Amino acid sequence: MDYVYDLVSKIKQGTDPTGAYGFAYDYAAAPAASRAALGKCTGGCKVVPVKHACGAIAIDGHDACVAHGYAVAAKLGAAQNMALRQCYQYGGKDCVIRAWACDDKG
Repeated sequence: MDYVYDLVSKIKQGTDPTGAYGFAYDYAAAPAASRAALGKCTGGCKVVPVKHACGAIAIDGHDACVAHGYAVAAKLGAAQNMALRQCYQYGGKDCVIRAWACDDKG
């Protein structure tokens, strides 16, 4: 992270069939991070807060509209693994991590 103080990050995953997603990080306050993340997403998106942790978004690499997964965990590797597992559980065939973020405590 670019800052040394505690930050709030937000990751969001599209809940519509377009495969939309967005994320924001390096924000000192949750409302600003949420607005920035939502501003990067077209369609219906869910904001997933990431505080003192890491978050990851996974999509099917060949068809982002087929399956997705997202997760928040204390460590980046755990968040990525959970997001990938969720993507495969929802029918993904070639799931990849599309975005990730950790706050300064994650």
